[in-house]
Amino acid sequence: MGSQRSYNTKFIAGKMNLKGLGEETVNHGLFGGIEHAEKHRRYNINLSNVDGSYNCELEVLDEKKICASLPRMNDDNCLKQLKDLGILISDAIINEKSCLYEKNSGEINLLIGADYAGKLLTGNIKHLTGGLVAVHTLLGWTVMGKSNINCPSTDNTLGIHDSSEKRSKTETQQLALKHFKETVSRDNTGRYKVNLPWLDGHPPLHDNKEMAPKWLTIPEINKSDK
Repeated sequence: MGSQRSYNTKFIAGKMNLKGLGEETVNHGLFGGIEHAEKHRRYNINLSNVDGSYNCELEVLDEKKICASLPRMNDDNCLKQLKDLGILISDAIINEKSCLYEKNSGEINLLIGADYAGKLLTGNIKHLTGGLVAVHTLLGWTVMGKSNINCPSTDNTLGIHDSSEKRSKTETQQLALKHFKETVSRDNTGRYKVNLPWLDGHPPLHDNKEMAPKWLTIPEINKSDK
């Protein structure tokens, strides 16, 4: 699940003195079916690969924070595999001092959404050991996939960070009330039913499925004889 639109941060828009093209209201659909509308400024940006042999123009929307910071790839095994395949990852070759960031070099200041991502893929894919996949795009290589080793993807988040921490308590309550009104219903017995609202970004709850059968087999303790 990813973002339909492309975004850059307000920090980048300000630092690069981007000229706004107007505002657009976007209805963001979140996990659990919760939706909320938010205004964004539109910009045109020009992207190129590291050596400048390819460039393209994208229309993006601004966002204060796209996602949490991502560490640079630093696993020697991953880097060796990529080197043997002749693949250069910007994480490994670019000095962070030459990068533009607000607080740390792990910040994600540009998100290429589904509106442009498909056009940039070349179809060249290399499978690495450990569950990772190197995917070639017109802007360079990126690494993605699930792995048990410490080799984070250079582009493993395709979505807008919109956690409950970003909203005030009042906004969260309003979203919960809206969710209640949209999901409340009555069954054939007259009882009311409503879907529970879930906090965005909250870790999944355990269902204790493995433990439940064990409790059924435990004999009752201190059961009095009749």
